[in-house]
Amino acid sequence: MYRKVRSILLVDSSASLLFYLAMLLKRLEYKVMTARGAEDALSMIEENLPSVVITEITLPNMSGIDFMRKIKEAARFRAVPVVVLHFLKYHE
Repeated sequence: MYRKVRSILLVDSSASLLFYLAMLLKRLEYKVMTARGAEDALSMIEENLPSVVITEITLPNMSGIDFMRKIKEAARFRAVPVVVLHFLKYHE
């Protein structure tokens, strides 16, 4: 059965998290793009509009919330869903 290739843009400052999430999503047959910061991600969106963006809240130079606002301000990107993640480190 034919299924349209869906693309996901992952944005996180952690290279290891990007690697593991990308590996998992590729196994599920998604086209995955990764960026380590909001500025790079905005450039990537201009070139290849993803089906969804998954971003971390704490990005260097621009927060994930501000990044999401920039996406939603542009009429061309407004319909792209944005999922914002936040991981807390737990210490006992």
